[in-house]
Amino acid sequence: MLEGTTPIDAPKHSFKNFDEARRWARENIVGTYKNGNTGEDIYISRKAIDKYLSRKAVEKSVDRDVHLSALKQMPKLTETSVLKEQKSDEENNSSIKEIQRFYGAIRYEGKIYPVKITVKAYYREGNKAYSYEVMKIESPTARSALSGQSYSDGNLSYQSSLPYGSEPMADFPITISDDPSPKSRQSVAENRSSEVSIGKGTNNS
Repeated sequence: MLEGTTPIDAPKHSFKNFDEARRWARENIVGTYKNGNTGEDIYISRKAIDKYLSRKAVEKSVDRDVHLSALKQMPKLTETSVLKEQKSDEENNSSIKEIQRFYGAIRYEGKIYPVKITVKAYYREGNKAYSYEVMKIESPTARSALSGQSYSDGNLSYQSSLPYGSEPMADFPITISDDPSPKSRQSVAENRSSEVSIGKGTNNS
């Protein structure tokens, strides 16, 4: 049975520019968050935030406003995303245990956008978020994540016609649903209840 994730509501951002977004994120997001799927902590550093707000990342994203609106949801995405890929570090860094890929989703203006999160798991330093990517639902990776699944939400109605395994990373699908299982609801509830007690990390690397 495929594990799923529930979209995180992402209201439209109010940032005037990227510098303002960066300052806000550094003050409010940097810290450690527990992923409900693995039970492990993931640290979001200033470096991860700067990478997310870099020109390259923004150009690669689905849309500037969607990208900035997803920024404030980084903590919730980190907590509720589902681990679907584990592989060795391509650069053979001896300090890295493995590279992990998580999948989550946001709902922005009635549409659902899958989010791919890459985490570097270090032997000594623990798990550190490396990148967050908001994807078009029509993109190959997004479609493979939803392969064989259907979803309708307001203005969006989507049914994948692609056979399982036909596209890159299709071996790591997730189900996006507004009706999570009791286990998923419990996990989400636990994550929400812990938001008020989330502490900021001291390592800004």
